[in-house]
Amino acid sequence: ARRVLAADGRFVPIEFSFAEIAGALIAPLLGRQRVIIGVSGDRQADLDFIGGLLESGAIRPVVDAVFPLEEIIAAHRRVEGRHKRGSVVVAIAAGTAPSA
Repeated sequence: ARRVLAADGRFVPIEFSFAEIAGALIAPLLGRQRVIIGVSGDRQADLDFIGGLLESGAIRPVVDAVFPLEEIIAAHRRVEGRHKRGSVVVAIAAGTAPSA
């Protein structure tokens, strides 16, 4: 993300590892782009707002790959490989809810 961030930009990763934590600690000392790490809960009002932005086209999700449920292992490997650009989506066919 550093290449596309403004010089004084802020990066807020949804998923983070030790590298992002270290970056969050070191960046202020170097006086450049910052990494902001935090954990927060989802609120219905926030999810409704984001849903509205998606529906209106104001924001557009970036999807790296779509896998059918039968290829869930490959989807996990794609995510764990940390080379994806965007989200990995697992498509679940309608009417395939697990039985109780």
